[in-house]
Amino acid sequence: MHLSMKCMISDMTCPNVKKIHLIAETSDNLIIFGDCYHPEVIGIIGHCKGEVTVIPPVISFLNYIKIDSKKNYVLVAQTTSSVEYFEIIKYYFKQYNNIKIIDTICKSTEKRQIEVAKLAEKCEYFVIVGGYKSSNTNKLFEIASQKCEAFHIENKNQL
Repeated sequence: MHLSMKCMISDMTCPNVKKIHLIAETSDNLIIFGDCYHPEVIGIIGHCKGEVTVIPPVISFLNYIKIDSKKNYVLVAQTTSSVEYFEIIKYYFKQYNNIKIIDTICKSTEKRQIEVAKLAEKCEYFVIVGGYKSSNTNKLFEIASQKCEAFHIENKNQL
């Protein structure tokens, strides 16, 4: 007996990530600021039709990036990237006339990072609750750690 099932398929990709996918599909040379092992970046790479370079979230890479003046590039960021680091990256790449910079960091992520930085400056201790594998949580922990003593836990039992 053969059963026929009707189902609806919905693309639940975050609109911010979907925007980067469309950019990747139409760019000949894409530069992604982000973690090459993060599922979001892996997905963006999968949408690339041209060449792609992934820049890790450390500044030391700048000496190794080779920009061909005969090619046009687009620079995007993983939506959960560090706002502070991306500002440095954007500043560096503004020296090139052939690189279009598109700020793709999620505004909610950006607001959280700014608020954690402000709060952590006023604190002696800061507790971040979230998954150890969460890019967002790890970045918040990193930001708080720069301002005060911070702790990263996954649940209330770890308090």
